[in-house]
Amino acid sequence: TAPPDKAQVPHRPSVEGTVADPNAKVWVIVHPMEVSDYWVQPSVTVREDRTWRVMVFIGRPGPGDVGKQFEIMAVANPKAKLKEGDILKEWPEAQWRSQVIEVTRK
Repeated sequence: TAPPDKAQVPHRPSVEGTVADPNAKVWVIVHPMEVSDYWVQPSVTVREDRTWRVMVFIGRPGPGDVGKQFEIMAVANPKAKLKEGDILKEWPEAQWRSQVIEVTRK
């Protein structure tokens, strides 16, 4: 539900959403569009009302990634075990996947 597609975001934006199953394991994945890596973000806590929010990393600290584009996707109940900091070669297989949104680092 946040941030919106095409938003300009800081280095540590909040990503928010809802999931059908309050017991689902939700992970947010960030893909810097200049490279082929997909970065697993900190774990998400799903609330009883099925909403969740997590602070993610969009690029590296400092001005080096300002103006660069990133894709963000949330996945629920991934087939493979994920942990923060994992670097994947593609979006993970999962029971549910959000739409991909594109953001620009400000």
